[in-house]
Amino acid sequence: MSKFIILLSSQKQNLELANSIKDEIMAQGADADIIDLVALDLPLYSAKVQNEMGVPSEINALFNQCINARGFIFVSPEYNGGVPPVLTNAMAWLSVYGKEWRDAFNAKIAGLATFSGGPAFNLMAILRIQLAYIGCTVLGRALQVNHSKPLNRDSLVDFTHQLMNKS
Repeated sequence: MSKFIILLSSQKQNLELANSIKDEIMAQGADADIIDLVALDLPLYSAKVQNEMGVPSEINALFNQCINARGFIFVSPEYNGGVPPVLTNAMAWLSVYGKEWRDAFNAKIAGLATFSGGPAFNLMAILRIQLAYIGCTVLGRALQVNHSKPLNRDSLVDFTHQLMNKS
């Protein structure tokens, strides 16, 4: 069975969105795991921290899940017009773990989803560029949900269908 990794960068409404995506992926015959990056509570990456502490043990498990995944769904709010620090931090740790810095994400499909206060255009643009740079193929369609725009069931089905058929 194909497995997708849902990387969650926030709780509350983004967790609800991640659960909806997971349920739909499973309804379409694949498997998915939600990884709560906030709960992982990784130390802030820096070369100094890496030299003093080494790579956190949680990164080994996360790296192996990423390597074995068919693709990813990044579920994240927009923070101050950009990417939440918890997501950037996890990606930084993953980039120093493998043989090559892109190993965790290279040649994988990625979908973007958000529950934010607004449409999260900056988050979507930044993540598209960053994920393409680390080797992901990012779906053109994203799920952008907020208090004024609830999750549309047809959009969810189409999003997950595209994700599963492009990977």
